[in-house]
Amino acid sequence: MTLSVFAGVLAGLVTIVISGGLLKYLPMIPYQEICNALEGSRLGDLLIPYIAGFETEPLRIYQLYFAITLIILLLLFPVVCLLQRSSRWNVRDVLGLALAPRDVKALYELNRMNGVPSSEEEVRNIEKMDSIHSHLSEKLYLNSLHSPKLAVRTHALMALNNIPLSDAGRTAVMSELKKGEYSAANLAAQICGHRQIQEAVPVLREFLVHATDYYLTSSAMLALAQLKDKESYPQIEKIFEESENPRLILYGAGALAEIGGKENFMRLLRKTLMHGMSAETRLEILCAIAELSGCGDDIYKFARLYTDHAHYAVQFLSELCMRDIWNAELKKTASSFIAEFEQNRLSCQELILWMRSCAAENQAEEGSEIRHLLIAFLNELLEEKDTEILPKRMLLTLVPLALCRLEHSRIRE
Repeated sequence: MTLSVFAGVLAGLVTIVISGGLLKYLPMIPYQEICNALEGSRLGDLLIPYIAGFETEPLRIYQLYFAITLIILLLLFPVVCLLQRSSRWNVRDVLGLALAPRDVKALYELNRMNGVPSSEEEVRNIEKMDSIHSHLSEKLYLNSLHSPKLAVRTHALMALNNIPLSDAGRTAVMSELKKGEYSAANLAAQICGHRQIQEAVPVLREFLVHATDYYLTSSAMLALAQLKDKESYPQIEKIFEESENPRLILYGAGALAEIGGKENFMRLLRKTLMHGMSAETRLEILCAIAELSGCGDDIYKFARLYTDHAHYAVQFLSELCMRDIWNAELKKTASSFIAEFEQNRLSCQELILWMRSCAAENQAEEGSEIRHLLIAFLNELLEEKDTEILPKRMLLTLVPLALCRLEHSRIRE
């Protein structure tokens, strides 16, 4: 049934797609010029009598049309033969193949995978099917979740997250999640958060409290925030505040950005002062702060540029401030202050004092709550024994919060 329907669909599709175009353009072909070009050759002796008839006998155009259609169908016939017969396919899925070439390719690749593969072959098969991005690959991924090797199950889960999940897929993700610590459950937790699988909440709550696997705890933090589980918020905030583990801090920052709120804004700011924190971890927190303040995209672009081209990043930051500053007086000083600080002509303390002054002047503008919190944080910075050890990129990232319009703040959530 599958082969018959699919073959009929291909035939119909070919006819629909090419019939109008062929019948429109075949009469426009310069047959006489073709005959003149072929005249005198052996090929011409064979073809000229037939080609010349197109101008005198219009019905011959239809002969050519059907000949071209037949050739196309013959070329597609091997594709049909490669499809495995299956009684579990419904007509809707079969019809969908005609309009989704990647699904045809997925079927072709799946039917080439015979026997029980080695672990390396299974990973290669998963990667190959993942590159096609077809929902028909789901059965392969679900089967790979039964592998005894963690690496295979990890690849299968990552690929599964790239296609629409069926009920069977959601059940398989939940099954992997329940395996708990030191398994692929951390990836399953990420999928649950990303795909809004609400039935995962009770299991994730248990991991948040009892798991000793940092990978699993961190993924549970972010997933519960994405699932809007308010009951878990206090525990997430507690873990973030108390932890010195970089992974818990990174995922915790993402979770607090999802949750929002003034208290979390200050938690994120204060966490940047933790001693011994790596530059990468601090930058992740700063990006979370920017997301909460409503200027996440601009801060991300600045941080991205600063990694390789600090000069261009500073220029971008100056242009951002000039674009979004409402106060005309601040516009005159913003670019010079930023440039002088980058060139070490201004100390960290001087920049902090300037930002505090700017934030105070902008209190009446949009984003006043953020500026109020920022002023409190800058006051805490000034109380530090040595402000000169603070990273430049960190302080520059705070400049837009003091100066720019913050129309999309999420700290009230």
